[in-house]
Amino acid sequence: MAQQTATTSYPRWIPLLLGFIINAAVGMTTYSWSLFIKPLNAEFGWSRAEIALAFAICCLVFGVLSFPAGKLSDKYGPKRVVATGGVLLGAGFILTGFIQSKYQLYATYGLMAGAGAGLIYLPPVALAPRWWPDRRALATGAIVLGLGMGLFIMAPLATYIMQDPAMGWRSVFRYCGIAMGLMALISGLLLRTPPEGWVPPPRFENANDPERPRRFKGHTGLHLCRDGENSTVLASIPCLFLLLFRRSFGDRPHRRPRERLQTVGHAGSRRSERPGFR
Repeated sequence: MAQQTATTSYPRWIPLLLGFIINAAVGMTTYSWSLFIKPLNAEFGWSRAEIALAFAICCLVFGVLSFPAGKLSDKYGPKRVVATGGVLLGAGFILTGFIQSKYQLYATYGLMAGAGAGLIYLPPVALAPRWWPDRRALATGAIVLGLGMGLFIMAPLATYIMQDPAMGWRSVFRYCGIAMGLMALISGLLLRTPPEGWVPPPRFENANDPERPRRFKGHTGLHLCRDGENSTVLASIPCLFLLLFRRSFGDRPHRRPRERLQTVGHAGSRRSERPGFR
């Protein structure tokens, strides 16, 4: 059995928090582009297609660099990869606040910011299951949730700054670029990988521990619990569908679901045979 080392004193919830912050920076980069279409069109007269091309380049570079980012993270560690990506992301966003042509926009936002986002996105997502082998899906979902949080922060913040006549859209790129670069850089430098062979300590060493959550069986016949053997959230989804199914076809215990479907099918065919039915 693998022995835990002293490095396990590093709390394993920290990579989740750092990954959440890093992905929030990615969300601020990619999911808020529509906010800048109108001010760019008003200042430079570019068409929507020309402005949207910058976002398309950013998404393309973001996707293309995700694969090498994972390879580089395995070779050099997530710390270096995310820190490098954070610098690129922040620099690209800041330089976008000084553009004078659409080709500069394509280079700063499309290439630089897209490359930075691609480098910082995957390493924390891949790192989370290594710290949480007993909660792989939960850990990954907690980090990816940062993408939506980035848009939730960026949309009102950018709107507030652009409404100030003394600031405008250029200030959004400059100030948010500094914030996003620091978010990714600092979070990346704090990331750590678990030691080789490390396994998390069991939550409940004794199966008869009174603190251990107990299973319970609902009327739908699915076993639910709060420990690592099952997932309450995932198990609740089929429960919800079964409840809706019962409500839709009537809660008649003497009929099976297949019989109810057949009954509905026969009723529909009899209705279509009525005179004047269309």
